[in-house]
Amino acid sequence: MRVPVVRIIQQEEWRQLEALAADNDFVFDDYAIDWSESFPYWLGAFNQGGFLVGAINIAPGRPIGRMECLFLHTELSNSQRGLASKGLTDLGTALLRDNGSQIVAGMIQDGEESFSKVASKRGWGELCHGTMFARGVA
Repeated sequence: MRVPVVRIIQQEEWRQLEALAADNDFVFDDYAIDWSESFPYWLGAFNQGGFLVGAINIAPGRPIGRMECLFLHTELSNSQRGLASKGLTDLGTALLRDNGSQIVAGMIQDGEESFSKVASKRGWGELCHGTMFARGVA
């Protein structure tokens, strides 16, 4: 795989995002997530065939923007994972900066050592540990 094309996932591509999230065990029995409403808050890494192989969630904010939930296709090689994650985090950081974020924060789940390594390589520093809460509002 050459360097993937990284861009905002379009509204009509939500099914690919939903499948990639499930492939990364991002499924919650207590919440029925409607992935069809994900535009424009997800960036995607697409291979040359136009297939979604990586995604990350961005949430613009001032002064703090958020970037988290890195999903990568499970069949990517380590070098492919690196290319996809670099493209996603670089574009995410640029978009958040351009939208007024002074820092970018995100939660990395326990057991996501590869995402932690990516974050460290990209200059992120660990701030704290805690528990992420969720509540359905739809």
